[in-house]
Amino acid sequence: MFGPPLGDAQSGADGVLAQTFQNVRMELHHAAAGPRVRLTPLGAAVAPTDHPPEASQEGRCFAETGFCLVYDFLDFYDAHGGEAVFGVPRTPLFYDPEAGALVQYLDGARFEWDTAQQGVHLSPLGRWLVASRIPGYSDAGGD
Repeated sequence: MFGPPLGDAQSGADGVLAQTFQNVRMELHHAAAGPRVRLTPLGAAVAPTDHPPEASQEGRCFAETGFCLVYDFLDFYDAHGGEAVFGVPRTPLFYDPEAGALVQYLDGARFEWDTAQQGVHLSPLGRWLVASRIPGYSDAGGD
């Protein structure tokens, strides 16, 4: 479910021990009731925070981020668990020249348009977190 680990657990500047896996980041927090592991979404960690909201009449926009899911991306999102599974979108839909695909990042997923299958599929999110960037995306709307 979490995918393979992408490195060893490391303690951050805030003292939280964390390990990134292909599909999730696990953080160890010390609470009064004892240690607790919290799963944190990867999309928020790699997505830019200063991109202006997009507008769409063909999809659903999310007030939390201002970004929208449209067409097949929205259909895939709704059919596979929606916000409970994927969280909210963290980027607009954009073209990633490295993948040769339309891409959109969410809290817990990277959606890609598969031209061969004519549909949306999930792409491993963790490797983009480790790279600390979103390929093909810039604040100007694409590299």
